[in-house]
Order: sequence, then structure tokens, then C-alpha cells
Amino acid sequence: MSLSERFIGHEFSSRGARLQRQLTLRCTIVRRYANCAMIQIHALPAFNDNYIWLLQDLSSQRCAVVDPGDAQPVLDWLAQHPEYRLTDILITHHHNDHVGGVVQLKQVTQARVHGPATENIPARDVALADHDRLNVLGLEFVVHAVPGHTLGHIAFYHEDATTPLLFSGDTLFAAGCGRLFEGTPQQMHDSLQRLAGFPDSTSIYCAHEYTLSNLRFAQAVEPDNRDIAERLAEVTRLRAENRISLPSTLGLEKRTNPFLRTHETSVKEKADERNGAQNTSQSAVFACLRAWKDKF
Repeated sequence: MSLSERFIGHEFSSRGARLQRQLTLRCTIVRRYANCAMIQIHALPAFNDNYIWLLQDLSSQRCAVVDPGDAQPVLDWLAQHPEYRLTDILITHHHNDHVGGVVQLKQVTQARVHGPATENIPARDVALADHDRLNVLGLEFVVHAVPGHTLGHIAFYHEDATTPLLFSGDTLFAAGCGRLFEGTPQQMHDSLQRLAGFPDSTSIYCAHEYTLSNLRFAQAVEPDNRDIAERLAEVTRLRAENRISLPSTLGLEKRTNPFLRTHETSVKEKADERNGAQNTSQSAVFACLRAWKDKF
């Protein structure tokens, strides 16, 4: 479906002392589709480390947001782009830092709210279940149930011949994964394995800037992994320059994310050492890593 793709300076809006400022970061993705639509993706920072993802259709002057825990960054962006109309709000799970801005945004914009059917999502218009499909700004997304962080957590996947998109919420992070607030280690491991089945070219848009701390943990798990060392150096530089470390790609995650590497001998051996016993399954290795990361 994709005819071309190009990368330019990644812009996001940052709010400090209620002053909006524009920062130029690493990459904004602009895609041209067969219907001549162009989609640009921005990260709007919220709270200490959240990102609200904003999809901007340059052709129709419509936009959508993913997990707006705070309405203000979105309202500020809309005020700066008055020609754009917010039409859709996508929610991955019920935690307040992902849904806190939904009601206000819906009141102001009348945007349609899409969220998991089994969780309490404020102002939800469309209840989504596993394998459901939805069209947002001309892009078709498939819903994937990924329980673990919460029991009803979902992810949004858009298949594309060049660079697929995944909005993973708090399930898959850059170099890490979410804590288990409601689900079991087995559930989260299964959810991550499901996401790992997407193409390596998949762009991963997670909801938090946790990459640096996650990579420090990854290096503790695999101190001899050169890919982790190189990525840690790169992200350390980016964060020192106040630049975003996202999006990631699934291929990069498979090389550097310990929670997607439970099948690797080096990861299992470290988990066995940490556990003081043999972990007999990949989910047991995952459980050991997750418990270790919780205290890291």
C-alpha cells in the first residue's frame, strides 16, 4: 500500500511552566499512501516520561491521538494547528496516565474514542476486542489483545509493505516491557511473543521514555552483547541532548531487549544464576527477569 516513505526532523511539543515550545528531534515519519494521504507522527510529552502519539493526516487535515493521559499537550497542539480536527482517540489500557485527558478532549473536539472492551475506559464510543479492525485517518489497524500489564491491554498494529506501525502502550517498551500490575508472567511472555511475530521492520511506538534505564538493565543481563552496548551509547547521547529515543523497530528489540530474548542461552544462564536454579521454560526466564527488573 505504501508508495514511499521519507524521514525528516522529528518534532514534538514540550510543555514547561505552561509554555509550549517546539523541539526538533530525531525523526518524524511522513508516509505517502496509495490514496495520496500523508501521515506524520509526532510525540507530545506528558507528565515526566509519557508520550502521547499524534497522527497527522496532511491531506485531509485530520488528526488522531494515542493514549492522551493529559489533554493539555493535545489542546496546545490543536491551538497551534487550528486547521486540523481531532477525529479519533485510541486507548491501549485504563491507567490514568493513558486516559486522563480523554473526557476533556472528547468534550472539546467530539472525537471518537476507541478502547479495550474489557476495561473501564472513560467516554468510550467503540469497544475493541482481539482481532477487531478499525480505520483511522485512512489507515487500517488490527487490534491485538496483549494482557499482562493490565488484563485488558490492547495494541494497535497497522500492516504496511515498507514499515508497519505498532502502538504498544505499556506492553512492549524500547529495550523493556511493562510491569505486571494485573496479569501473570506467562500472560505477558505470551503477549510479547505475539508482538515479536510481526516483521522486523515494524516501527514500535511505546508510551514511555524508559529506554535508557531499560538498556542499563539489558546490559546487566547480557554484558557481552555488542548491540546493547552500541544502543546504550547512542541513547545516552540522545537523552543528554534532550532528544527522544523512539520509535524503535522490532528488529532492534530482538537484538537488544532481554524480554524478547528469553530463548537465548546467555539470557537463560543469567536468569538461572539470578534465580539460583534452572529455569525450565522461557516464561520462567521471563518471570525471573521481570522480578529482577522490578528491583533494578
